[in-house]
Amino acid sequence: MLRAGLPVTPTTLEGLRARTTNGTRGAAPLLVESEGRQLAISAGAFPDPDPARAGVILLIRDLSAEAEAERVKRDFVSMVGHE
Repeated sequence: MLRAGLPVTPTTLEGLRARTTNGTRGAAPLLVESEGRQLAISAGAFPDPDPARAGVILLIRDLSAEAEAERVKRDFVSMVGHE
């Protein structure tokens, strides 16, 4: 079930679920831009002996601050290079 505002479409969620159930470990996070924010979404299997309760855990990390710091750094280096 998806909550309102979650930056994951049902198609994306199914892709993440397939990656976790296929046993793909260490897969790179999925990068998504939502409402001007840059997000990294990682998924992990949530195993349970009862298949009805098994699922996928999503970790959503906001990378906006890191992306902004990288942009400022790049602009600074470019400016110093032109001086």
